[in-house]
Amino acid sequence: MMIIVCRFSPRVSRKRFFAKPKGFHVDSQPVSVDTPGAIVCADLAAGAYPPSLLTSGSALVLGEISIIPKLWQWCDSRGARTAKSTRRGGRPTVMAGTITQPSIRSQEQSAALRTLASERLFYVIAGSVMLLATVVGFRAFLAHGKGFGGGEITRQIVPLVIVHGLAMLSWIILFLMQSIFILNGNRRLHMRIGVGGGVLAGVMVPLGSVTAILSAHHNPELYQPFGGPRFFLATMLGEMLSFGVLVGIAIIYRRRPEIHRPMMLLASLMIISGSLGRCPYIGEFAAMKPLYVLGPALALGALFLILQWVMTRSLSRSYAFGYSAMVIASLTFIVVGHSAFWNRIAGAILL
Repeated sequence: MMIIVCRFSPRVSRKRFFAKPKGFHVDSQPVSVDTPGAIVCADLAAGAYPPSLLTSGSALVLGEISIIPKLWQWCDSRGARTAKSTRRGGRPTVMAGTITQPSIRSQEQSAALRTLASERLFYVIAGSVMLLATVVGFRAFLAHGKGFGGGEITRQIVPLVIVHGLAMLSWIILFLMQSIFILNGNRRLHMRIGVGGGVLAGVMVPLGSVTAILSAHHNPELYQPFGGPRFFLATMLGEMLSFGVLVGIAIIYRRRPEIHRPMMLLASLMIISGSLGRCPYIGEFAAMKPLYVLGPALALGALFLILQWVMTRSLSRSYAFGYSAMVIASLTFIVVGHSAFWNRIAGAILL
């Protein structure tokens, strides 16, 4: 038994197909996903006349191997007459069980859609993890208005610290919301709210920088476990600078999601070192040399890179490149923070 499936034009009515029904019967089982119509079984040895093969989705199951070459030639002649309509579109051609390129292309498109959905879900998971870390790390501040370790907030800058903390929390919430909008296909709302996100980022850079300077000035003892106030100031100002640069790149490439999304994620990672350093069990990691508070953020970024690869089975070049730049920048902050040149500058700032 041999199966030959030809491409058929759907333009001919079912009435024409059954014009000569002698020797044929209909079987409802499809040959493949590309021939979803009925299968027509022909007993050509009994003198049955071949159908027109112009009914969409039909297939011939032949019982006489001796007439296969003639039928094949007949199918080719039919295909030649419908070549023009074939080029205009329609179902993919299947000959002798071989699936043609359009079918393969359809499978590739389905795989690409699954990868895209997994990637969008990844950013929702990443945003949820960062929000959880922020809430847990700043639980004393959010619930009781307390500072690091449950101590009092630096009294000289209490309003500034509160505004700074709320701005950071708002950014993480916004990142998660924007990721959910994209996952649900609400791109228009995502772009509208994104304007507000750009304004918020523009406010956060000077706000975070001023808060870090005044906090290290008024409460230098607080930062002794993290390399001292001058080294801490180098890392904090470096983080705010990196945050601004990454957000700027994301805004420039806002119409290229393969660049926009990784840059926004990396920018968010740069500003959660404070909340990660206050989380249980992670605080000790944040006090370890030489990375100090940069260590937990870099570790979380590496975990995100692995998670994205597991979920999408592909490596985002933009994220990998941006994360590499983030590691290099963090090492640069460490070197600069311990340099004599920076000590002179920080000493002048903190006077």
